[in-house]
Amino acid sequence: MTRRIWITAACLLAASIPAAAQVAPAPSAIGDLEQRKAAGLRLAQLLYPLELQVGVGKNILRNQFAPTLMKDPNFKAMEAEFPGLLEALVTELEPVFTQWITAELPGYHRGIGDFYGSNFALGELQEIHRFFSTPTGRKISQGVQMNLKIDSVMAEAVGNPDAPTTKEAVESDLATTVAETLKAIDKSDEPELMRFGSAPWFPKLKAFRPKLIAFETEFMNRPAPKFEAEITKIMEKTMEKFLAEAQRKAAA
Repeated sequence: MTRRIWITAACLLAASIPAAAQVAPAPSAIGDLEQRKAAGLRLAQLLYPLELQVGVGKNILRNQFAPTLMKDPNFKAMEAEFPGLLEALVTELEPVFTQWITAELPGYHRGIGDFYGSNFALGELQEIHRFFSTPTGRKISQGVQMNLKIDSVMAEAVGNPDAPTTKEAVESDLATTVAETLKAIDKSDEPELMRFGSAPWFPKLKAFRPKLIAFETEFMNRPAPKFEAEITKIMEKTMEKFLAEAQRKAAA
């Protein structure tokens, strides 16, 4: 794979909030940009903690990347010839994914933080932070990430590994993910959701969604040549190991 598909925790927050009473956004004074970016950074760190992101990466690797490999006829034939190859690959790749996510996440936090800080007032960011610190907010933000489905993104990557991920694929996967996450919402969440959804600036958050999708799409398409080379090297070494073992057994 030549895509950044394993850190696609596209928590497009407004899209996951059930409809609430809408009012026109009130004018808000835009504070100092650096203060807003700092508040945006704190929000990004709240929404995308390292432990959760590592879990998301492992989930994508094992439950979506691996099954997609098995859909490839050539790899399926190799697995049939060398049973256990796929599991060995996943096991070898997991620590590399963890190291990469750990190294990349601070930059992702800064990018998301700057993006939010450039689009919302300081008070608005503080209110968004407050909501996602509540049990209801955590249920949504963590649910979106742990339920993340990237079937459309994966299909594009398999069909044409060198082509960029499209915004349409990201939006399609988001719709599936949000629908699954909303199944966990119940009556106990309604008061907090109504309070959040009736905020004067809530329509701005909903209107922010297309911008965030574009940001996530662009982030996924950034090249990571060293990481990709390391993944390729591990895959080649693992397959060589299985081939050598098969040859040893044949010669015995």
